Amino acid sequence: MQRRDFLTWTGACAASSLLSPWALAQDQRPNILWIIAEDFCPELACYGYPLVQTPHIDALAAQGVRFTHAFTTAPVCSASRSGFMTGVYQTTTGAHHHRSHRLQPFTLPGGIQILPHLAQQAGYFTANITKGIPGLSGTGKTDWNFAAPEPYQSKDWTDLKAHQPFFAQINFPETHRKFHRSKTNPTDASQVPLPPYLPDDPRVREDWAAYLDTVNALDEKVGKVLAQLEADGLAENTVVFFFGDHGRAHVRAKQWCYDDGLHIPLIIRWPGKFQPGTVSDTLVSTIDFAPAVLAITGSQAPKDYQGQNFLDPTLTPRAFTVSARDRCDETIECIRTVRDSRYRYIRNFMHHRPYMAFNEYKESSYPARAVLHEWAEEHRLTPAQQAWMEPTKPVEELYDLQTDPHSIHNLASLPEHKERLVAMRETLYTWMRETNDLGLFPEPELMALEEEHGSGYAYIRTPEGQEVMRRVFQTVLDGEAGHITALTQSLADPSPSVRYWAALGLGNAGSAAKRATPALEKALWDRAGSVRVNAALILCQWGIQSKAFHVLMKALRDANPGVRHYAALAFDTLGEDARPALPELKKARRDPYECVQRTAEHVVRKFEYAVPKWMKYWQVK
Repeated sequence: MQRRDFLTWTGACAASSLLSPWALAQDQRPNILWIIAEDFCPELACYGYPLVQTPHIDALAAQGVRFTHAFTTAPVCSASRSGFMTGVYQTTTGAHHHRSHRLQPFTLPGGIQILPHLAQQAGYFTANITKGIPGLSGTGKTDWNFAAPEPYQSKDWTDLKAHQPFFAQINFPETHRKFHRSKTNPTDASQVPLPPYLPDDPRVREDWAAYLDTVNALDEKVGKVLAQLEADGLAENTVVFFFGDHGRAHVRAKQWCYDDGLHIPLIIRWPGKFQPGTVSDTLVSTIDFAPAVLAITGSQAPKDYQGQNFLDPTLTPRAFTVSARDRCDETIECIRTVRDSRYRYIRNFMHHRPYMAFNEYKESSYPARAVLHEWAEEHRLTPAQQAWMEPTKPVEELYDLQTDPHSIHNLASLPEHKERLVAMRETLYTWMRETNDLGLFPEPELMALEEEHGSGYAYIRTPEGQEVMRRVFQTVLDGEAGHITALTQSLADPSPSVRYWAALGLGNAGSAAKRATPALEKALWDRAGSVRVNAALILCQWGIQSKAFHVLMKALRDANPGVRHYAALAFDTLGEDARPALPELKKARRDPYECVQRTAEHVVRKFEYAVPKWMKYWQVK
């Protein structure tokens, strides 16, 4: 049953108040249970994926609705969860950088409340299950990029029966690294259908087979939860959501804005309300989850919600979803993407950074990264694989997912796709402006705004903030177009975020930008650390190092942890030219900010190890 039939059927239900939960009497409201898998694409038998045995999740799909086009707002857990637990994009609240605010405590701005608190206000008991099911435990994971007081009322499954209606969630980590091989029924690694962007190497095959083994283990746990729900007599009055928090933990997936990082399984069972075995191709974003849950509880969504109740057949289905990737661990990025029912458009705002930029988590746990390096040195990579090793990224990417499901063939430069490219680009830019996307504010400056204004969310809503956003956008476009004069003038802008993008644009403009050298030398004394570091890095790359190098070394001791991180990354970019800073970098390995620690360690390692560390990983046993 496809979307047209799904909406027709649910529309009939709504007419009989079956899908109008807000019209139900208080004692008729159903329970709600979220079963959340970590780092998981739709690698399930019910989605047609081979080699996995997932009878319990397949049965859940057979009893409810299986959505084929569900996407997260971010390809990493903390940013994605910060979005779907608030109903507001993480880029709007300032919660977009992965595991941010560890050194600078952050609470949700502007009266925004998390979904469990809103459910409690609607009279629902809330729980994040870690215990109470025999032989089973959940992780209790929240992993938000903000602090929230007492999010849930319980952790114990046994509290649910006596406290109805309830909104509960249980999190399972099986599909999150590290993967564990099955001892009883291991997946045949030789049969794994590897995507074409990965080398066909025994280490890569073994890693994927281990991932698929964890899918089977996840299914067993989901089966136990569903069985306990039935045993407790709760199944018939509980709406069950099963979904992933973002895509799979593999190269070119997790932390990246392709379908492999954003496409998730979504299955919903609502006994007596959804026709069993329904399949819907409706576009769904995880930003829509909170409005849907609140509708089930009988509550109105807050006015600042940015999603929509995708279960309401009277609403026009989404035409597109938008997702964002920003800093993940040590790796600084700013990527935005629009997905419609067939095409994906990607805008790389930091296209000068490589796909394979340093990331300690990935280097220590992704076997395919080591294999890609080895095969590159041996000139064995195919064009699709070599593209991932290039020193820069394209500014824009466009893929036809119908004919190119692995997003290999970038259509952005083809004349026949220009109209679509421009339309999707404008859709993205409109979304960024309307949602007040804070991702274009460099993290050190966002930290400063939070100190001064309470939050970037508050600042961007002021007339001054709106005007700064306009100028930032224009400076980004000037950088893309290589407008040297405009970029040089923007180095004197009152906003440090504008000056940051102006310096970045000059650095990307090539030799033609060298006429801006006097302006960049002046920027070495800029009040904003992010601007100083950017200007210093560019001048060092141009061979003008006398003052610039000392500015970078001093930035390693800056009071702002984001500036220290930017400085450490600058030394990583400089390669051999960073050697004179080795004593300072060794001290930075003890920095209180872990991103600085790991980046400094990485740079020091490059000088002290004769053999790159990645070559020591994942050797075939």
